[in-house]
Amino acid sequence: MAQLNGGDLVVRVLKGEGVTHAFALLGGHNYELVNACAALGIRVVDVRHEQQAVHMADAFARATGGLGVAFVDGAPGIVNALPGVQVAYESQVPLLLCSAQGSLAGRDIGVMQAIDQLELLRPVTKWRRTCLEQRRLPEYAAMAVRYARSGRPGPVFLDFPLEHLRGSVDESEVRWPERYRTEARPHGDPGQIRAALELLAAAERPLIIAGSGVFWSDAGEELRAFVEQSGVPVLTRNLARGLVPDDHPLCVGFMPSGAFGADCYLVLGTRLDWTIGYGRPPLFADGSRAIIVDVVPEVIGKNRPVDVGIVGDARAVLSQLRAGLASYGRGWRVAPEWQQRAKGSLQYLRAQTIEQAGLAARPPERPIHSIQLVQAVAAATRPDDIIVVDGGYIAAFAIQFLDARSPQGVVWVGSTGHLGVGVPFANAMRLARPGRRVLALMGDGSFGLCAMEIDTAVRHGLPIVVVIANDQGWGEIRDGQRRRFGEAGVVGSNLGLTRYDELARALGGYGEYVERVEAIGPAIERAFASGLPAVVNVRTDPEQRSTAVSGMPWIVE
Repeated sequence: MAQLNGGDLVVRVLKGEGVTHAFALLGGHNYELVNACAALGIRVVDVRHEQQAVHMADAFARATGGLGVAFVDGAPGIVNALPGVQVAYESQVPLLLCSAQGSLAGRDIGVMQAIDQLELLRPVTKWRRTCLEQRRLPEYAAMAVRYARSGRPGPVFLDFPLEHLRGSVDESEVRWPERYRTEARPHGDPGQIRAALELLAAAERPLIIAGSGVFWSDAGEELRAFVEQSGVPVLTRNLARGLVPDDHPLCVGFMPSGAFGADCYLVLGTRLDWTIGYGRPPLFADGSRAIIVDVVPEVIGKNRPVDVGIVGDARAVLSQLRAGLASYGRGWRVAPEWQQRAKGSLQYLRAQTIEQAGLAARPPERPIHSIQLVQAVAAATRPDDIIVVDGGYIAAFAIQFLDARSPQGVVWVGSTGHLGVGVPFANAMRLARPGRRVLALMGDGSFGLCAMEIDTAVRHGLPIVVVIANDQGWGEIRDGQRRRFGEAGVVGSNLGLTRYDELARALGGYGEYVERVEAIGPAIERAFASGLPAVVNVRTDPEQRSTAVSGMPWIVE
């Protein structure tokens, strides 16, 4: 029988799970893992920083609905990877991070690169283990996959002593796991399904709020069918964006302001966190009713009272609701006035934001406003393009003014508010969806956190386009300093007018510098046409002010 090392034992399980890509920064604690990937036909995508390996694995999972895989070096590599794991944890993305740890022979004597990796990752993983017997590595790898993909998805971590990575075991001594996780979908309690339909039928202004749980359960078609059959408007959040396109007559869009005025909420697979006012006033009206559907019972009733709580998979519950709707004896009707009001809430918010920005009276000689940049990006992209949003003010404007016209049409990091995902997310989306154009719209500050991943794009032939809103600083932070302390309080938030387009050219990509609104669209088209990873560096107004973030009264810092 063949002799297998630790990398072989782990990667064979991942190959059986359908894993096609692994994202890595190589080191002595993962050589055998990446070698096994190469031998088994799993593409290894090497990056310039461990955090970006995890961000790419995260985005690849979001794009495919599968498992993201990242291999990093032990100790400092794990420390560097930690922010990426935290983003995946908050966004409930199924992801396996794997590395060896220091050797057993070197334990507690001061060996290089040895820390308590499990304890470090405890707050940001669903599951974490050290496998102490080499022959059991396949069992532990299967266990990791089960935890990552079961229930509410999330990141997991597996490590093992260095001896187990490098040493060999006879294949005849290995017990390979089989049938180690279920594809069953928990259905909701029939009584609670009936109660939910009764509440929705009695409501005058019902609203569906659909989140990432709908995406992970592959419930897009069920969601759209239920929306169209019931006539209830839907607000789509995070990974649910585009499952019902924003231009659909019953789609309210992403912005939480769409929840204003409803008297009954059907919340499907999403948490009531800061991004949606915790489900409380002033965003959610006093006395409003709530139906909460989640695969995790513990979150039902968190932050607000729940009138009907349904524990179940989003797709299974939606199918039950549709079946109940079809047999609903008393008829079903949602007032067109409410449908139109809910749909119009986003246009009203956009008009308010434009008015507050003073765009109508803006002199043409002023530098480009970020809203103008977002509008130009919207005009230059197609319905099936993927737009990754990353930054402070530019992200706040982008998620408000961009429409998701297809699944993953607009990708935002989510409730962490984390910066620096734009280039790695775009790279991973392009890998996962080679038939779709991918554009990352970023601030200059956030670009600086991941700029060298343009090199990763060049080396791996990923023709993404990065559009930078270059307001020469940390715009949202700088604006906050001005509001609180005046101009004298602007400290440490200016960056200068850096030519990031020249960096792209130096790395082997394409770059353009833009100063006029009318030049943005043509520059984006030339960037796509170049067939290279590209940066369109757009000079925007460092003096612009906005209530895009500070004007949301439901945000509690």
